[in-house]
Amino acid sequence: MFTSYLFRLFGIPASFRNILNQNISYCPLLRIPLNCNMRKKRFFKDGKTVHPQSNYIPKKMRNKPDVETDSGIFVRSQYEKITVKFFLEKKLQFVYEPLIILDGKQYRPDFFLSKHNLFIEICGFIHMPNYRDRVKFKKELYEKNNLKALFIEFDGKGSLENLLETELEKLNIL
Repeated sequence: MFTSYLFRLFGIPASFRNILNQNISYCPLLRIPLNCNMRKKRFFKDGKTVHPQSNYIPKKMRNKPDVETDSGIFVRSQYEKITVKFFLEKKLQFVYEPLIILDGKQYRPDFFLSKHNLFIEICGFIHMPNYRDRVKFKKELYEKNNLKALFIEFDGKGSLENLLETELEKLNIL
């Protein structure tokens, strides 16, 4: 075995060689993975090497909606779950994450109210600078393409339902 060769090469005592007989996946002494065939590498398009033992999740599955609403629709966050519940209570027809192409790039807004031709984005991480910049970019993108969009910036304080209701009443939707 490759690791026993390294033990002999570096003069490691036999007491440490017992690590090989245990079910240990990493040897802190040598800082190498054990029981790993280094020849079995998987290569992906981005050029990174991933070993078969790693917890690699395919890109298509990383951001899969996993929060289930009471109506059986899967969404990505609790805020979106509350929004779906609100739309169903108010009997508003909506499409969740419709695919749109703007300036040659794909985007998926959170909701689209087809009857009112309105895109709705629920912004829950507005305290993060990168997220704020992305929201600002999306606002400019929607304005540039003459799309009607409503950005709900919710910081977790108060009620999301009340905020949705007041914003939609301003647009004469409710």
